[in-house]
Amino acid sequence: MSGTQPCRGGDGGGGAAATDDDTTAPCSTPRLYLQRTRCFSVISAKPERRWPPVEWLYSKTIVGSQASKYDYRYISTFNFEEWNRRLGPNAVRRFTVAGGAAAAATTSPSTVEDGDAAPTTGPLTLSIRLADDDIVGICDTAHKVQAEEQQDAAAVAAVAAEGRGSLAPLHRVLCDALKPFQARGRSAWFVRLSWRSPKDVPEGRRPSSTATDVLTAVVKSKRCFDDLVAYRWHLLHGPAAVDSDPQAVGKFISMLPPAYLHLVPWCPDVGISTELRCFVHRGRLVALSHQVPGDMFPFVAQEEAVVRRVHRLLTEVWGAAAVTAENQRQQHDQRSERNGLYDDGCVVDVDISLDLERAMVVEFNPYHDRGSTSAGMFDWQVDEDTLYSGDHDEGGGATTELRYSGAFGGARLVKVRVSLNDAGRLLEPQR
Repeated sequence: MSGTQPCRGGDGGGGAAATDDDTTAPCSTPRLYLQRTRCFSVISAKPERRWPPVEWLYSKTIVGSQASKYDYRYISTFNFEEWNRRLGPNAVRRFTVAGGAAAAATTSPSTVEDGDAAPTTGPLTLSIRLADDDIVGICDTAHKVQAEEQQDAAAVAAVAAEGRGSLAPLHRVLCDALKPFQARGRSAWFVRLSWRSPKDVPEGRRPSSTATDVLTAVVKSKRCFDDLVAYRWHLLHGPAAVDSDPQAVGKFISMLPPAYLHLVPWCPDVGISTELRCFVHRGRLVALSHQVPGDMFPFVAQEEAVVRRVHRLLTEVWGAAAVTAENQRQQHDQRSERNGLYDDGCVVDVDISLDLERAMVVEFNPYHDRGSTSAGMFDWQVDEDTLYSGDHDEGGGATTELRYSGAFGGARLVKVRVSLNDAGRLLEPQR
Protein backbone atom coordinates (compact mmCIF):
# COMPACT_ATOMS: atom_id res chain seq x y z
CA MET A 1 0.00 0.00 0.00
CA SER A 2 1.42 3.37 -0.91
CA GLY A 3 0.55 6.88 0.04
CA THR A 4 -2.31 7.72 2.33
CA GLN A 5 -4.95 5.06 2.62
CA PRO A 6 -8.32 4.54 4.25
CA CYS A 7 -8.92 1.95 6.88
CA ARG A 8 -8.56 -1.16 4.82
CA GLY A 9 -9.04 -4.89 4.69
CA GLY A 10 -6.36 -7.04 6.26
CA ASP A 11 -5.04 -10.53 5.61
CA GLY A 12 -7.44 -12.21 7.94
CA GLY A 13 -10.61 -10.22 8.21
CA GLY A 14 -12.52 -7.10 7.29
CA GLY A 15 -11.87 -3.35 7.64
CA ALA A 16 -13.76 -0.52 9.21
CA ALA A 17 -14.70 2.76 7.69
CA ALA A 18 -12.61 5.68 8.82
CA THR A 19 -12.66 9.45 8.77
CA ASP A 20 -10.41 12.10 10.17
CA ASP A 21 -12.99 12.86 12.84
CA ASP A 22 -12.19 12.45 16.50
CA THR A 23 -12.89 8.95 17.83
CA THR A 24 -15.79 10.23 19.89
CA ALA A 25 -17.58 11.91 17.00
CA PRO A 26 -21.19 10.75 16.74
CA CYS A 27 -22.56 9.06 13.66
CA SER A 28 -25.94 10.39 12.66
CA THR A 29 -26.46 8.55 9.40
CA PRO A 30 -27.69 4.96 9.00
CA ARG A 31 -25.85 2.44 6.90
CA LEU A 32 -27.30 2.13 3.41
CA TYR A 33 -28.05 -1.35 2.13
CA LEU A 34 -28.68 -2.28 -1.44
CA GLN A 35 -31.04 -5.22 -1.29
CA ARG A 36 -30.76 -7.78 -4.06
CA THR A 37 -33.59 -9.88 -5.39
CA ARG A 38 -31.36 -12.86 -6.25
CA CYS A 39 -29.89 -14.83 -3.36
CA PHE A 40 -27.85 -18.00 -3.26
CA SER A 41 -29.50 -21.38 -3.05
CA VAL A 42 -28.09 -24.84 -3.58
CA ILE A 43 -30.68 -25.39 -6.32
CA SER A 44 -29.78 -22.25 -8.29
CA ALA A 45 -26.07 -22.89 -7.87
CA LYS A 46 -26.12 -25.71 -10.43
CA PRO A 47 -24.10 -28.10 -8.25
CA GLU A 48 -23.53 -30.43 -11.21
CA ARG A 49 -20.85 -27.98 -12.37
CA ARG A 50 -17.67 -28.44 -10.40
CA TRP A 51 -16.53 -25.45 -8.39
CA PRO A 52 -14.09 -24.05 -9.14
CA PRO A 53 -14.48 -25.20 -12.79
CA VAL A 54 -11.94 -27.73 -13.99
CA GLU A 55 -10.93 -25.55 -16.93
CA TRP A 56 -9.67 -22.89 -14.56
CA LEU A 57 -6.87 -25.19 -13.39
CA TYR A 58 -7.27 -23.60 -9.95
CA SER A 59 -4.42 -24.98 -7.85
CA LYS A 60 -4.56 -22.91 -4.68
CA THR A 61 -5.69 -24.71 -1.53
CA ILE A 62 -9.18 -23.54 -0.62
CA VAL A 63 -9.32 -22.20 2.92
CA GLY A 64 -11.17 -24.68 5.13
CA SER A 65 -11.00 -27.56 2.63
CA GLN A 66 -9.56 -30.96 3.49
CA ALA A 67 -6.06 -29.87 2.48
CA SER A 68 -6.19 -26.55 4.36
CA LYS A 69 -4.83 -25.94 7.84
CA TYR A 70 -7.20 -23.00 8.42
CA ASP A 71 -10.56 -23.03 10.17
CA TYR A 72 -13.18 -21.43 7.89
CA ARG A 73 -15.79 -21.17 10.64
CA TYR A 74 -13.33 -19.24 12.77
CA ILE A 75 -12.19 -16.98 9.92
CA SER A 76 -15.83 -16.20 9.06
CA THR A 77 -16.29 -14.62 12.49
CA PHE A 78 -13.82 -11.89 11.47
CA ASN A 79 -15.61 -10.57 8.41
CA PHE A 80 -16.62 -6.91 8.21
CA GLU A 81 -20.26 -7.53 9.12
CA GLU A 82 -19.59 -9.83 12.06
CA TRP A 83 -17.10 -7.73 13.96
CA ASN A 84 -19.24 -4.65 13.46
CA ARG A 85 -22.14 -6.62 14.96
CA ARG A 86 -19.99 -7.61 17.94
CA LEU A 87 -18.84 -4.05 18.45
CA GLY A 88 -22.44 -2.90 18.64
CA PRO A 89 -23.92 0.55 17.96
CA ASN A 90 -22.06 2.31 20.79
CA ALA A 91 -18.62 1.26 19.60
CA VAL A 92 -19.43 1.75 15.93
CA ARG A 93 -20.60 5.33 16.48
CA ARG A 94 -17.57 6.19 18.55
CA PHE A 95 -14.81 4.42 16.71
CA THR A 96 -15.58 3.61 13.09
CA VAL A 97 -17.88 6.58 12.40
CA ALA A 98 -19.53 4.65 9.59
CA GLY A 99 -23.04 3.87 10.69
CA GLY A 100 -24.86 1.00 12.31
CA ALA A 101 -23.86 -2.65 12.50
CA ALA A 102 -23.20 -4.19 9.11
CA ALA A 103 -25.09 -7.43 9.63
CA ALA A 104 -28.34 -7.24 7.67
CA ALA A 105 -29.94 -9.79 9.95
CA THR A 106 -29.58 -7.52 12.95
CA THR A 107 -30.71 -4.25 11.39
CA SER A 108 -33.59 -2.76 9.45
CA PRO A 109 -31.65 -1.56 6.42
CA SER A 110 -32.80 1.15 4.08
CA THR A 111 -32.51 0.57 0.37
CA VAL A 112 -31.91 2.54 -2.78
CA GLU A 113 -35.09 1.01 -4.18
CA ASP A 114 -36.99 2.74 -1.37
CA GLY A 115 -35.89 6.08 -2.80
CA ASP A 116 -33.44 7.04 -0.07
CA ALA A 117 -31.28 9.99 -1.03
CA ALA A 118 -27.62 10.33 -0.16
CA PRO A 119 -27.03 11.94 3.24
CA THR A 120 -26.13 15.59 3.40
CA THR A 121 -23.80 15.18 6.37
CA GLY A 122 -21.67 12.45 7.83
CA PRO A 123 -19.95 9.43 6.24
CA LEU A 124 -21.86 6.42 5.00
CA THR A 125 -20.79 2.93 4.02
CA LEU A 126 -22.61 1.39 1.06
CA SER A 127 -23.07 -2.35 1.55
CA ILE A 128 -24.25 -4.48 -1.37
CA ARG A 129 -25.28 -8.05 -0.77
CA LEU A 130 -23.81 -10.22 -3.51
CA ALA A 131 -26.13 -12.67 -5.22
CA ASP A 132 -24.78 -16.00 -6.41
CA ASP A 133 -24.81 -14.76 -10.01
CA ASP A 134 -22.66 -11.80 -8.91
CA ILE A 135 -20.13 -14.11 -7.26
CA VAL A 136 -19.90 -16.38 -10.29
CA GLY A 137 -19.67 -13.38 -12.62
CA ILE A 138 -16.87 -11.77 -10.62
CA CYS A 139 -14.93 -15.04 -10.44
CA ASP A 140 -15.38 -15.83 -14.14
CA THR A 141 -14.19 -12.36 -15.10
CA ALA A 142 -11.34 -12.42 -12.59
CA HIS A 143 -10.13 -15.75 -13.98
CA LYS A 144 -10.05 -14.33 -17.50
CA VAL A 145 -8.28 -11.17 -16.37
CA GLN A 146 -5.68 -12.97 -14.29
CA ALA A 147 -5.09 -15.60 -16.99
CA GLU A 148 -4.01 -12.75 -19.27
CA GLU A 149 -1.20 -11.92 -16.84
CA GLN A 150 0.66 -9.03 -18.46
CA GLN A 151 -1.13 -9.36 -21.79
CA ASP A 152 -3.27 -6.24 -21.61
CA ALA A 153 -5.00 -7.38 -18.41
CA ALA A 154 -5.96 -3.80 -17.61
CA ALA A 155 -7.93 -3.52 -20.85
CA VAL A 156 -9.69 -6.82 -20.17
CA ALA A 157 -10.60 -5.66 -16.67
CA ALA A 158 -11.91 -2.34 -17.92
CA VAL A 159 -14.13 -4.00 -20.54
CA ALA A 160 -15.46 -6.48 -17.99
CA ALA A 161 -16.21 -3.69 -15.54
CA GLU A 162 -18.24 -1.68 -18.05
CA GLY A 163 -21.28 -3.70 -17.15
CA ARG A 164 -21.26 -6.19 -19.98
CA GLY A 165 -22.18 -9.86 -19.64
CA SER A 166 -22.44 -11.51 -16.24
CA LEU A 167 -21.48 -8.38 -14.30
CA ALA A 168 -24.17 -6.19 -15.84
CA PRO A 169 -26.74 -6.49 -12.98
CA LEU A 170 -24.15 -5.66 -10.32
CA HIS A 171 -22.77 -2.81 -12.42
CA ARG A 172 -26.27 -1.29 -12.70
CA VAL A 173 -26.81 -1.53 -8.94
CA LEU A 174 -23.49 0.19 -8.31
CA CYS A 175 -24.29 2.95 -10.81
CA ASP A 176 -27.65 3.64 -9.14
CA ALA A 177 -26.09 3.61 -5.68
CA LEU A 178 -23.31 6.03 -6.56
CA LYS A 179 -25.34 8.57 -8.56
CA PRO A 180 -26.48 10.66 -5.53
CA PHE A 181 -22.90 10.88 -4.24
CA GLN A 182 -21.45 11.70 -7.65
CA ALA A 183 -24.00 14.50 -8.03
CA ARG A 184 -22.65 16.03 -4.81
CA GLY A 185 -19.02 15.50 -5.76
CA ARG A 186 -18.52 13.14 -2.83
CA SER A 187 -17.97 9.79 -4.54
CA ALA A 188 -14.59 8.56 -3.29
CA TRP A 189 -14.61 5.06 -1.81
CA PHE A 190 -12.38 2.38 -0.45
CA VAL A 191 -13.50 -0.99 -1.83
CA ARG A 192 -13.59 -4.23 0.13
CA LEU A 193 -15.44 -7.52 0.32
CA SER A 194 -16.69 -9.06 3.57
CA TRP A 195 -13.30 -10.65 4.14
CA ARG A 196 -10.56 -8.60 2.53
CA SER A 197 -9.87 -5.69 0.21
CA PRO A 198 -8.24 -5.64 -3.25
CA LYS A 199 -5.15 -3.95 -1.87
CA ASP A 200 -2.96 -6.32 -3.90
CA VAL A 201 -3.65 -4.27 -7.06
CA PRO A 202 -3.11 -0.53 -7.64
CA GLU A 203 -6.83 0.02 -8.27
CA GLY A 204 -7.56 -1.23 -4.76
CA ARG A 205 -5.11 1.15 -3.14
CA ARG A 206 -6.67 4.33 -4.48
CA PRO A 207 -10.18 5.78 -4.20
CA SER A 208 -12.89 4.42 -6.48
CA SER A 209 -15.46 6.88 -7.80
CA THR A 210 -17.50 4.92 -10.34
CA ALA A 211 -18.99 1.45 -10.74
CA THR A 212 -16.26 0.67 -13.27
CA ASP A 213 -13.57 1.67 -10.75
CA VAL A 214 -15.09 -0.62 -8.12
CA LEU A 215 -15.45 -3.69 -10.33
CA THR A 216 -12.05 -3.23 -11.95
CA ALA A 217 -10.39 -3.33 -8.52
CA VAL A 218 -12.31 -6.43 -7.49
CA VAL A 219 -11.86 -8.49 -10.66
CA LYS A 220 -8.13 -7.75 -10.88
CA SER A 221 -7.51 -8.77 -7.25
CA LYS A 222 -6.30 -12.31 -6.56
CA ARG A 223 -7.22 -11.80 -2.91
CA CYS A 224 -10.86 -11.11 -3.76
CA PHE A 225 -10.89 -13.94 -6.32
CA ASP A 226 -9.59 -16.47 -3.78
CA ASP A 227 -12.01 -15.29 -1.09
CA LEU A 228 -15.04 -15.62 -3.38
CA VAL A 229 -13.92 -19.03 -4.69
CA ALA A 230 -13.57 -20.28 -1.12
CA TYR A 231 -16.88 -18.79 -0.02
CA ARG A 232 -18.85 -20.40 -2.85
CA TRP A 233 -17.03 -23.70 -2.36
CA HIS A 234 -18.25 -23.75 1.24
CA LEU A 235 -21.76 -22.82 0.19
CA LEU A 236 -21.81 -25.86 -2.09
CA HIS A 237 -19.92 -28.33 0.06
CA GLY A 238 -19.90 -27.24 3.67
CA PRO A 239 -16.81 -27.50 5.88
CA ALA A 240 -14.36 -30.32 5.27
CA ALA A 241 -14.65 -31.50 8.87
CA VAL A 242 -18.30 -32.46 8.45
CA ASP A 243 -18.39 -33.60 4.81
CA SER A 244 -19.49 -37.07 5.93
CA ASP A 245 -22.46 -35.70 7.86
CA PRO A 246 -25.14 -34.25 5.51
CA GLN A 247 -27.12 -32.73 8.38
CA ALA A 248 -24.06 -30.93 9.73
CA VAL A 249 -23.20 -29.68 6.25
CA GLY A 250 -26.71 -28.31 5.77
CA LYS A 251 -26.61 -26.58 9.14
CA PHE A 252 -23.25 -24.98 8.33
CA ILE A 253 -24.44 -23.75 4.93
CA SER A 254 -27.57 -22.23 6.48
CA MET A 255 -25.42 -20.39 9.05
CA LEU A 256 -22.84 -19.10 6.57
CA PRO A 257 -23.30 -15.30 6.38
CA PRO A 258 -24.07 -13.56 3.08
CA ALA A 259 -21.23 -12.06 1.07
CA TYR A 260 -21.10 -8.28 0.76
CA LEU A 261 -19.34 -5.69 -1.35
CA HIS A 262 -18.66 -2.66 0.86
CA LEU A 263 -17.82 0.86 -0.27
CA VAL A 264 -16.22 2.69 2.63
CA PRO A 265 -15.79 6.49 2.51
CA TRP A 266 -12.22 7.29 1.53
CA CYS A 267 -10.15 8.94 4.24
CA PRO A 268 -6.99 10.63 2.93
CA ASP A 269 -5.64 11.22 6.44
CA VAL A 270 -5.30 7.53 7.27
CA GLY A 271 -2.01 6.03 6.12
CA ILE A 272 -0.17 2.76 6.51
CA SER A 273 2.84 4.52 8.05
CA THR A 274 0.87 5.41 11.18
CA GLU A 275 -0.81 2.04 11.52
CA LEU A 276 0.00 -0.47 14.25
CA ARG A 277 -0.80 -4.17 14.41
CA CYS A 278 -1.97 -4.88 17.96
CA PHE A 279 -2.15 -8.32 19.56
CA VAL A 280 -4.89 -8.95 22.11
CA HIS A 281 -4.79 -12.34 23.82
CA ARG A 282 -7.13 -13.45 26.59
CA GLY A 283 -8.31 -9.88 27.09
CA ARG A 284 -4.81 -8.39 27.35
CA LEU A 285 -2.92 -6.09 25.01
CA VAL A 286 0.28 -8.15 24.85
CA ALA A 287 2.15 -6.68 21.86
CA LEU A 288 2.21 -4.05 19.08
CA SER A 289 4.07 -3.97 15.77
CA HIS A 290 4.60 -1.21 13.25
CA GLN A 291 2.86 -2.23 10.02
CA VAL A 292 5.78 -1.30 7.76
CA PRO A 293 8.94 -3.30 8.55
CA GLY A 294 12.03 -1.40 7.46
CA ASP A 295 10.21 1.93 7.22
CA MET A 296 10.78 4.89 9.52
CA PHE A 297 8.69 4.64 12.69
CA PRO A 298 6.88 8.00 13.06
CA PHE A 299 6.58 7.82 16.86
CA VAL A 300 10.22 7.59 17.93
CA ALA A 301 10.66 8.88 21.50
CA GLN A 302 6.89 8.55 21.99
CA GLU A 303 6.77 4.79 22.35
CA GLU A 304 5.24 4.62 25.80
CA ALA A 305 2.66 7.30 24.96
CA VAL A 306 1.68 5.39 21.79
CA VAL A 307 1.20 2.11 23.67
CA ARG A 308 -0.90 3.84 26.31
CA ARG A 309 -2.98 5.60 23.65
CA VAL A 310 -3.72 2.30 21.92
CA HIS A 311 -4.52 0.65 25.25
CA ARG A 312 -6.96 3.44 26.11
CA LEU A 313 -8.70 3.14 22.75
CA LEU A 314 -9.03 -0.65 22.95
CA THR A 315 -10.22 -0.49 26.54
CA GLU A 316 -13.07 1.75 25.41
CA VAL A 317 -13.84 -0.51 22.44
CA TRP A 318 -13.88 -3.67 24.56
CA GLY A 319 -16.00 -1.95 27.17
CA ALA A 320 -18.58 -0.86 24.59
CA ALA A 321 -18.65 -4.39 23.14
CA ALA A 322 -19.22 -5.83 26.62
CA VAL A 323 -22.22 -3.52 27.05
CA THR A 324 -23.55 -4.71 23.69
CA ALA A 325 -23.15 -8.36 24.67
CA GLU A 326 -24.93 -7.77 27.98
CA ASN A 327 -27.78 -5.91 26.28
CA GLN A 328 -28.19 -8.73 23.79
CA ARG A 329 -28.20 -11.27 26.59
CA GLN A 330 -30.91 -9.40 28.47
CA GLN A 331 -32.94 -8.73 25.34
CA HIS A 332 -32.96 -12.34 24.20
CA ASP A 333 -32.75 -13.91 27.65
CA GLN A 334 -29.91 -16.11 26.51
CA ARG A 335 -26.67 -17.06 28.15
CA SER A 336 -23.94 -14.79 26.83
CA GLU A 337 -20.31 -14.06 27.52
CA ARG A 338 -19.68 -10.80 29.30
CA ASN A 339 -17.47 -9.67 26.45
CA GLY A 340 -18.49 -10.85 23.02
CA LEU A 341 -15.50 -9.29 21.23
CA TYR A 342 -13.11 -12.17 20.49
CA ASP A 343 -12.32 -13.25 24.04
CA ASP A 344 -9.66 -15.83 23.13
CA GLY A 345 -7.62 -13.52 20.97
CA CYS A 346 -7.55 -11.26 17.93
CA VAL A 347 -5.21 -9.03 15.98
CA VAL A 348 -6.45 -5.43 15.85
CA ASP A 349 -5.08 -2.90 13.37
CA VAL A 350 -5.17 0.63 14.76
CA ASP A 351 -4.36 3.95 13.10
CA ILE A 352 -3.07 6.88 15.19
CA SER A 353 -2.56 10.49 14.19
CA LEU A 354 0.94 11.92 14.57
CA ASP A 355 -0.19 14.11 17.48
CA LEU A 356 -1.77 11.04 19.18
CA GLU A 357 -5.09 12.86 19.41
CA ARG A 358 -6.99 10.61 17.01
CA ALA A 359 -6.95 6.82 17.25
CA MET A 360 -9.31 4.46 15.49
CA VAL A 361 -9.81 0.78 14.90
CA VAL A 362 -9.09 -0.28 11.34
CA GLU A 363 -10.07 -3.94 11.53
CA PHE A 364 -10.02 -7.20 13.47
CA ASN A 365 -8.15 -10.30 12.28
CA PRO A 366 -7.87 -13.95 13.40
CA TYR A 367 -5.20 -14.93 15.92
CA HIS A 368 -2.32 -17.25 15.03
CA ASP A 369 -2.62 -20.42 12.94
CA ARG A 370 -6.42 -20.67 12.82
CA GLY A 371 -6.30 -17.82 10.33
CA SER A 372 -3.69 -16.44 7.95
CA THR A 373 -2.94 -13.17 9.76
CA SER A 374 0.63 -11.92 9.59
CA ALA A 375 2.37 -11.36 12.92
CA GLY A 376 4.07 -8.22 11.62
CA MET A 377 7.49 -7.82 13.22
CA PHE A 378 6.81 -10.74 15.53
CA ASP A 379 6.79 -14.44 14.67
CA TRP A 380 3.94 -16.70 15.80
CA GLN A 381 6.35 -19.49 16.76
CA VAL A 382 9.52 -17.69 17.80
CA ASP A 383 7.67 -15.09 19.91
CA GLU A 384 5.13 -17.47 21.40
CA ASP A 385 6.00 -16.44 24.96
CA THR A 386 5.14 -12.82 24.15
CA LEU A 387 2.10 -13.32 21.93
CA TYR A 388 0.57 -15.84 24.30
CA SER A 389 1.60 -14.16 27.54
CA GLY A 390 -2.07 -13.73 28.38
CA ASP A 391 -2.00 -17.44 29.20
CA HIS A 392 0.66 -17.02 31.85
CA ASP A 393 1.01 -13.49 33.20
CA GLU A 394 -1.87 -12.71 35.52
CA GLY A 395 0.02 -10.41 37.84
CA GLY A 396 0.66 -6.69 37.59
CA GLY A 397 4.23 -7.23 36.41
CA ALA A 398 3.37 -8.27 32.86
CA THR A 399 4.48 -5.87 30.14
CA THR A 400 3.37 -5.01 26.60
CA GLU A 401 6.03 -5.07 23.87
CA LEU A 402 6.23 -2.68 20.91
CA ARG A 403 8.47 -3.45 17.91
CA TYR A 404 9.59 -1.28 14.99
CA SER A 405 12.56 -0.78 12.66
CA GLY A 406 15.35 1.32 14.05
CA ALA A 407 16.02 3.34 10.93
CA PHE A 408 14.64 3.88 7.45
CA GLY A 409 15.54 0.82 5.40
CA GLY A 410 17.53 -0.59 8.32
CA ALA A 411 17.36 -4.12 9.67
CA ARG A 412 17.82 -3.19 13.33
CA LEU A 413 14.79 -4.16 15.39
CA VAL A 414 13.80 -1.93 18.29
CA LYS A 415 11.91 -3.54 21.18
CA VAL A 416 10.22 -1.41 23.83
CA ARG A 417 8.42 -2.87 26.84
CA VAL A 418 5.77 -0.83 28.60
CA SER A 419 4.08 -1.65 31.91
CA LEU A 420 0.38 -0.89 31.71
CA ASN A 421 -2.21 -0.71 34.45
CA ASP A 422 -3.63 -4.11 35.35
CA ALA A 423 -1.10 -5.83 33.08
CA GLY A 424 -2.70 -4.36 29.94
CA ARG A 425 -6.13 -5.89 30.45
CA LEU A 426 -8.94 -4.34 28.43
CA LEU A 427 -11.69 -5.30 30.89
CA GLU A 428 -11.79 -5.83 34.61
CA PRO A 429 -11.78 -9.53 35.51
CA GLN A 430 -15.30 -10.94 35.73
CA ARG A 431 -16.35 -11.39 39.34
